[in-house]
Amino acid sequence: MKRPCEETTSESDMDETIDVGSENNYSGQSASSVTRPNSPTTTSQIMARKKRRGIIEKRRRDRINNSLSELRRLVPTAFEKQGSAKLEKAEILQMTVDHLKMLQATGGKGK
Repeated sequence: MKRPCEETTSESDMDETIDVGSENNYSGQSASSVTRPNSPTTTSQIMARKKRRGIIEKRRRDRINNSLSELRRLVPTAFEKQGSAKLEKAEILQMTVDHLKMLQATGGKGK
């Protein structure tokens, strides 16, 4: 980016330009706060990015919850407790770990 030199001493110097590149500009703002043509700076672009992040996060949470539901159906102790009360996610994971340890100890012969 070229900018006219503001600290000139003669009229012939006023035509001279300097390259400020990525250095700080004269108003004291850092180069990162200067808008660039390729960066998403409009409000609609920022809102669209936030919306996409929200959608991606929702898909991630849905995958986790679906997998936990599957574990609840597959692990016998979790399946037995399913009707009595709502199981917490941590409980389902702990029951799964316990079940896998039991299967490993018995050589793969489950209940």
